Amino acid sequence: MAHEETLRIRVIKAVIEDGLSRNEAARIFRVGIASTIRWVNTFEETRRTAPLLTGGDRRSVLKPHRDWLLELRSKENDLTLDAIVERLLRTHGVEADKSMLSRFFAAEGISFKKTVRASEQDRPDVAERREAWRRAQKSLGGRLIFLDQSVLQSNERSSP
Repeated sequence: MAHEETLRIRVIKAVIEDGLSRNEAARIFRVGIASTIRWVNTFEETRRTAPLLTGGDRRSVLKPHRDWLLELRSKENDLTLDAIVERLLRTHGVEADKSMLSRFFAAEGISFKKTVRASEQDRPDVAERREAWRRAQKSLGGRLIFLDQSVLQSNERSSP
């Protein structure tokens, strides 16, 4: 039995068997009041003196919904993690947080990073306008000059 569990048992016995208040036991054994309350309450409910195990795989709540999550991501690849959290709760009643979903998707090789290329470029109307712009550029002879208005405005202000 670990030292921590021995202390826990002594505190619990002082409250349960000796009739001390939780505050008195906490003061005598020099432990936190909240810890004493939690230890005694846990013992009264479960008859356990050992601490609960720590750690574990919180992402496991997502595993039963793997196919649904992957399908959702493929159908609506512009959804944010916040939106997926909300949709998962609304659709399946599963509470998750962004970091949990982020780890899940990373394990599946899916990233939420923005691409350099705008997805609008794939739309037929946008592609048509881009092609028209390219054709129009050729007629200009390759002599385009782009001006930054902020530079022009700052030059106007500094002129006498």
